[in-house]
Amino acid sequence: MSRFTAALTISAAMPLATAWIPTVKSVYEFGNVADPALNRDSCGSVRIDDRMLWTCRDTQGFGGDGKPSLPVWSSSAAWTSFNGLALPDTRMYATSNRNPYFLQLASECPTNSAGGCPDGTRYAIWPDQPPAITARSGSIWTGYTWIARQHIRSDFSSVIKDPKVSVYKFVYDVKSADRNAVPRMTVVNEAIFPQGIPVWHARQRRQGRARLPLGVGVQRARRLGARADRRRRGCEPLRVLRRRKVDIAAARHRQPRRRGGQLERWRAGHVLLLAVLKEVGVDGPGCTEHGSRLLYYDGGYPRRAVGCAAELL
Repeated sequence: MSRFTAALTISAAMPLATAWIPTVKSVYEFGNVADPALNRDSCGSVRIDDRMLWTCRDTQGFGGDGKPSLPVWSSSAAWTSFNGLALPDTRMYATSNRNPYFLQLASECPTNSAGGCPDGTRYAIWPDQPPAITARSGSIWTGYTWIARQHIRSDFSSVIKDPKVSVYKFVYDVKSADRNAVPRMTVVNEAIFPQGIPVWHARQRRQGRARLPLGVGVQRARRLGARADRRRRGCEPLRVLRRRKVDIAAARHRQPRRRGGQLERWRAGHVLLLAVLKEVGVDGPGCTEHGSRLLYYDGGYPRRAVGCAAELL
């Protein structure tokens, strides 16, 4: 047997590598995070320096009888701290503000804090994931998130199936004297994606998709992956589908457990968001500490998880 034939025989005998999709190894539960003065719905968190920033959906105050009362405002934000053991506190705090954290546009019935309109419909400006931290320079932290400008009826059906999507941004100084004040969110692009195709959704909680302007070269980002603590996790490389006048970037993720699956969906959403920001040139998110990689500050407990959310060429 020649050396060439032997090499072929050995290669054929070796098992083929199987697709590998990172999953959440474990999830720590410390009890419910709550605000003694407010009832908040669907909160997500991201670590900013030595605290956690929470962004939430519908929020109401408590009445004299201890029950949630009107009015409702469509979003809110708050902080939680870490104790001496690097474990999270569960008590939220923030400057008292009964206005939506993610402001409604002039066309979205802004005089009603919940986005309610005279015709009985509602603009539900709800965050689907916490902000993604894209840069840190000294004490200045920058973060982005995207929100679909949903217009819904009282039965939660959509007036507009696939609404336009806005990008929000904050720039926050962690040395701010007012520790109760949350970062101020501003709209940097009212319609980064026009009405049309779903910007982001999880199909059967296993696949997330994002839409991107046609021809932005998303295929160059096939190596895109989520990283934290130098370990690859969260999403497998993107694949790109051509549809109408946009590219559809898809990132797969798993849901080993209910709570772990939520973390994976957030992480997949962050990876896709960062890809969008990179391709359309919104503020050119980058990372000075890790070369061309983007920082990702996760609320990993009990230790701090600091690493890279995405590695883009």
